[in-house]
Amino acid sequence: MSLFEDSGGNLWIGCFDNSIIKYSVNDNYIMKYQLPVKIKFPDVNRINVIQEDSQGNIYICYSSYGLFIVEGGKKTIKPFLSWYELTDVQEGFCIMDFVITERNELWIATMDGLYKTDIIKTGIKDYTGFDGTSFGYSMYNRISRDLNGNIWILNTTKGPYKFNPENETFSRIMIDEEFYGIYFTDLNFDKYGKLWLTQGNSIIIVDPVTHRTRKIIAFPEPSSAISSLRTKSGSMIYLGDQRVYIFPARVPFNRFVPPVYMTGIYINGIDYHNYYREDEPVADLKKIMLSHKENHLKLEFAALNYLNPENNRYRYFMKGIDTDTSGIVPDMSVEYRKMGPGNYTFWFTGYNNDGIGNTSGKTLEITIRSPWHRSFVAYIIYVLMLVTGIIGYIRLRTMRLRRDKMKLEAEVRQRTAELEIKNRQLAEIDETKTRFFTDVSHEIRTPLTLILGPLDSLKKEHFGDEKQEKLLDIMRRNGQRLMQLVNQLLDISKLDSGKMKIILSEGDIVKDLRMLVYEFLSLAESKNIHYIVEIPHHGFNTFFDRDKTEKIVSNLLSNAFKFTPVNGTVRCVITISGEKSDHPELEVTVSDSGPGMSADQLKNIFDRFFSIESHHEKETIGTGIGLSLTREFLTLLHGAIDVKSTPGFGSEFTVRLPLGKDHLGEDEFTLLSSVTEAVKDFHREPVISTAWGKIKFSIHEEKNSILVIEDNTDLRTFIRENLSDIYNILEAEDGITGLNLAMTMIPDIIITDLMMPGIDGVTLCSRIKGDERTSHIPVIMLTAKATQEERIAGLRTGADDYLIKPFNMEELAIRVKNLLEQREKLRMKYRDEKFLGKSSDEVLSIDERFLKKVYKTISEHYRDFDFDTDSLHRHLGMSRGHLFRKIKAMTGLSASMLIRDFRIERSAHLLKRKTGNVTEIANSVG
Repeated sequence: MSLFEDSGGNLWIGCFDNSIIKYSVNDNYIMKYQLPVKIKFPDVNRINVIQEDSQGNIYICYSSYGLFIVEGGKKTIKPFLSWYELTDVQEGFCIMDFVITERNELWIATMDGLYKTDIIKTGIKDYTGFDGTSFGYSMYNRISRDLNGNIWILNTTKGPYKFNPENETFSRIMIDEEFYGIYFTDLNFDKYGKLWLTQGNSIIIVDPVTHRTRKIIAFPEPSSAISSLRTKSGSMIYLGDQRVYIFPARVPFNRFVPPVYMTGIYINGIDYHNYYREDEPVADLKKIMLSHKENHLKLEFAALNYLNPENNRYRYFMKGIDTDTSGIVPDMSVEYRKMGPGNYTFWFTGYNNDGIGNTSGKTLEITIRSPWHRSFVAYIIYVLMLVTGIIGYIRLRTMRLRRDKMKLEAEVRQRTAELEIKNRQLAEIDETKTRFFTDVSHEIRTPLTLILGPLDSLKKEHFGDEKQEKLLDIMRRNGQRLMQLVNQLLDISKLDSGKMKIILSEGDIVKDLRMLVYEFLSLAESKNIHYIVEIPHHGFNTFFDRDKTEKIVSNLLSNAFKFTPVNGTVRCVITISGEKSDHPELEVTVSDSGPGMSADQLKNIFDRFFSIESHHEKETIGTGIGLSLTREFLTLLHGAIDVKSTPGFGSEFTVRLPLGKDHLGEDEFTLLSSVTEAVKDFHREPVISTAWGKIKFSIHEEKNSILVIEDNTDLRTFIRENLSDIYNILEAEDGITGLNLAMTMIPDIIITDLMMPGIDGVTLCSRIKGDERTSHIPVIMLTAKATQEERIAGLRTGADDYLIKPFNMEELAIRVKNLLEQREKLRMKYRDEKFLGKSSDEVLSIDERFLKKVYKTISEHYRDFDFDTDSLHRHLGMSRGHLFRKIKAMTGLSASMLIRDFRIERSAHLLKRKTGNVTEIANSVG
């Protein structure tokens, strides 16, 4: 059924029997028109819409056929636009609506299409598939115009769209989401420009500008056969199934604030009062207490608004569960399942049909008690049980740990004891090995002294006999080679025991190495080898270990000469890099033109006792110690060695050695100071060119006495036979006998061995130098300990000289002569009392302090006529014999002569000052 009011005020009504009734209000006249179509499917086919164009023509829409026209002033009706002309289909399903604009444009909406044409049908434009903002499901119920003449389309599911004629597009008007989901059936505009949408049994009024909405329940039942009409007065008329609904232009607004009440509480699906019958009604409850099992709640509530109550809305919030209040929803109940023990607050409120809400709402306090096993007392019990369990576990664990600790400590003590025993055994073995090497070295050096010494004497006796000299040279050379092997074995022993230290001294390393490499010139000449040396011309002072550095270079050169054939070449290149930096480095490259080495030999050349036989010196097969010692020395000094060799083209060894002490730890080296210069004199075997027969001694006309302390009888005999022509020789076979003899005889010089039974040479020297009676006696120490550290240790004990076995007898004789001459010079100095008076006791030696005490005693008692030698030895606490020998050795005068000279010097001094006559001065000086 449709309804339309034309421009003349006539009312046109479309009926279900396909007839149209025109009612003239002014004339109270009714005229009926019958559509010239056969009725098919009366439930679906009907007159949907009646419209009027600008010329007064009436257009009538019959849903399954098309459009009919009643021309203005005529009483006949005829077809205008069929379904076929519109869609090229013989029969359509349904035309839903059409609109004629002021420009006589004709908009037609079908259930599945949207079209635009004009009244003269010049062309049809299809908007069904519009994809600017796609319609999606294309079912269009209504086409309408707003007060401004804009075309609006109603999509049954998406709602209203506005047509934009400028760009031929449609824009969607968004409304609240709650209105989607139910088909929209009608669209119209009131006189205020607001959009009226029909949905089910409701009318939704939408402001197109603000998009604010208002819902009115207008019909008793939902219906799709609803059409609307806005009258000239602004009233909205809706035609339903056999009913007419009229709404004023402004529908009254409900401003009533509805009160809210709790209407029902269900616990685990059972009404609250079935649990708690004596409680007040649920609407009056403020707080409820529940057990932990009553944790499933359903709460019902209501807002007391009776105007369209189906449009009432609600909000709620459960503090303790919900994170935010719910949206405005129509639900009048809410359920909470599996609520845990605790305190909750449920708040709810309601809104009337026009959205006016109760801002305060109502609250319900809900407390769900904890079960007994989750109560405060239960937690205290749990804590106590836990603490008790932890304490018990800790005690049990502590007992077990203590027991395990005791077992472990016992096992550790046992293992430690075993390790200590093994370590002691290893230390004893290592000490035994070291002592063995030391003792063997001493035992070998002493016979070597007795071999090399007589060889020198025999060589002088057979001077000029070429055959004998050659044999003696062979013997001496092999003896020296044996000495070299002994030194290498001692070095190996020290390296293995970890007792070898770095001994740093400051000096010119270039000068020192220049002297060393030039010593091989004679060897190169004798073997007819071309020897090339490249070494810096300028010196370079730094800290370095002189002994180990020279051994490294010497071993490399010895090997090079050993494997180089006659007319071959040996090259030694020495450079200092980084001289001006904080980390200078010595680089030594030694190359030869020997046979070279294979790759297998190169892998093993630094292994101890690995040797390669020389094709040119088969009589001197190597021991395989030299290169091993070289690498171990370099490792100790933080250096490195590289080797390159090609069979048939020789070998090249390159050594890189950091200089200075910055790269070493404080516990890695010993720095030489005052004893450095003394050690330098004994660093290498001296070359003595003085003939034995030409040595002259002019110390005294009478012979000086020498005490020889040596446990080897042959060596004592050898020394006595070579020195007895010049000196008186006293002999002692061990340290204790030698010490007693020194105290008794006060010799002019002592020659002692280092390793002896009883007390060793170091202890002997310390005692001699620490006793006033013997401190003046020079001591020469003979030893088989050839390392620099041991020489330094010997010199620190007070030894005046140090000779390494085997020694040259000429060297010993010269050292004795030099020490006696130095002692004579000291005697002349000690005779001057003024010399001793110039220095404090702290800087004086033991001998100087003794003489100072003697002169002081004499100066205090020289006026006494009875003061003599007996008085002097009593005041000094020394026997007469020892005093005589001590003063005689230090000054060359007897004690009585020393007293006499002192008195004479004082007398001469007094006479020069004219302090009295001769008699008075003689009496004053005793």
